[in-house]
Amino acid sequence: MKQSGLSLIEVMISALLSVVIIQGFFQMFFSNLMTSNFHETRALAKNRAQHAFFLMGNDIREAGSGTALVGPGSYHISYNTRFSGSVVVQNNQGISGCKGRCNNDASCTGFSWASSFIVSDTGAGQCRLGSGEPSQTAANGWVTYLKLVNRVFYIGNCGGAPCTQEGLGNRSDTIAVVLDPYHDQDCVGQNVIGPVINRYFISADLEGKNGLFCQSYFYPSGGVKAPPQLMVEGVEQLQLLYGYADNGGERATSYRTANAVTNWGYVRAVQIGFLVGGGYLWGDNTVLQSRSYNLLGSSTLTLTDREPRYPFTMLQSIFTTHSNTNWREKQFFEVD
Repeated sequence: MKQSGLSLIEVMISALLSVVIIQGFFQMFFSNLMTSNFHETRALAKNRAQHAFFLMGNDIREAGSGTALVGPGSYHISYNTRFSGSVVVQNNQGISGCKGRCNNDASCTGFSWASSFIVSDTGAGQCRLGSGEPSQTAANGWVTYLKLVNRVFYIGNCGGAPCTQEGLGNRSDTIAVVLDPYHDQDCVGQNVIGPVINRYFISADLEGKNGLFCQSYFYPSGGVKAPPQLMVEGVEQLQLLYGYADNGGERATSYRTANAVTNWGYVRAVQIGFLVGGGYLWGDNTVLQSRSYNLLGSSTLTLTDREPRYPFTMLQSIFTTHSNTNWREKQFFEVD
C-alpha cells in the first residue's frame, strides 16, 4: 500500500518557518511592551511634573498677594520723616520722578520728598534718595517712601535654616514664597489668616526616595508653622532661575541663580526645573545605564541605575509693579 505524508525536509522547513514566525511574534510583543512601558513611564513623570508645577506655580503667581502684602516697586509711606546725611539730593523733582530714580538705583532703599512750599527754590520739590532707614524724624512736611522689597520671596531663616537658597553643585535649590493665600490655607492644608511662608524643597520620603516637599512658616518671623509634607513623589531635583529686571523695570532682562540676586524686589519671574522619575525600572539588575542630566545650568548630575528620568521646566511670571497685578500665563514644556 502506498503511504503519503511529509518528508523529513518538509518537516524541517515547516519547523524553521514556525520558529521564524514565533520569533517575530515575540520580538513584536516585547517591542510593543517596551514602547508601552516607555510611554507609561514618561506619562507618569509628566503627570508628576505638572502636579508639582501646579502647586509651586500657583504660589509664585500669588506671591505678594493680599491686603497685608505688596509687590515689587511698591513703597510704604512714612510721614514727617526723611533721609539725611549721606544721600543723593535732587531738586525740581516730583514724586513720580523720585520713584523712577529710586527704582533704577539698586542701593536705594527709599526716598524722602518735600514740596517747594516746605523747601523753597526747589521747583517741583526736593527729592532725597536714601539707603538704610530714615535718620531724621519730626521733619514737618517731609514724606518718606520706603521701598518694600523681599515681600515676595523670603530669604531669611525658616526654623533656623535658610529659606530661599541655591543648592551647591547639582544639589537642589529651595524657594520660600510669601503670600496671603486666597483660600486661607497654607501649602499643607492648614488654615491661615493673613500672610504665610510656603517653602518648597526636595527631600527623601519614608522609602528613601526623593520627592517635592512643602513646609509652612509664620510670617514675618520665619518660625515653624506646620511640619513638612510630601507633595509630589518622584521629583528628584529642583533647580530655579529668577527673571531679574537689572534696571528695576517691569520686564526681566536676565535670569539669575539665588546667589546672584542682589535685590529681590527686582525679580519678575521664576523658571522652575524638575528632574522627575518615571516610577518603573528597566532591564534586570545587571543592566545599569549611566545617564547625565544638566538642569537649568546646574552642575552635571550623573546617575547609574535602572530608573528612567525626565527633565521638565516651566516659566512662571509674577506681577511686576504695584499697578500691574495681572497674572501671566504659565509656560510648561518638557526638556529635549
